[in-house]
Amino acid sequence: MAQTLAGLEMEAAIKGPWLARRFPRVTKLTIKLCALHWHTLCASPGEQMWAVNMIKRRVGEGFPLIYSWLLKMVASLVIYWLLNKRSLEFDKDMERISYYL
Repeated sequence: MAQTLAGLEMEAAIKGPWLARRFPRVTKLTIKLCALHWHTLCASPGEQMWAVNMIKRRVGEGFPLIYSWLLKMVASLVIYWLLNKRSLEFDKDMERISYYL
C-alpha cells in the first residue's frame, strides 16, 4: 500500500491502467491532483463529477485538441483506477498525502 505520493505514483506506474503507464508525467500529475481533490472525489456524485472535470481540464490545458483528448482519457482512467482502490486504509493514506500537499 502506498503511503506517500511517490509510492502511489510508483504503484500506478507498475499496476495502473496500461495507457496510464505509457504517459508517466500525465499519470503523476493526475495522481497529485486526485490527492488534492480527494475529499471532493469521495463526496456526492455532483461534487465528484465537478472534481473529475476539474482534473481533466487541468491535465489537458495548453495542448492541441487531439492530444488534449488523449490526455483527458488517461486522466479519467487513473481517476477511476484510484476510486476502485478505495478502502478505509487507502482513504486514510490519501488524507495524509493531501494534508502535506
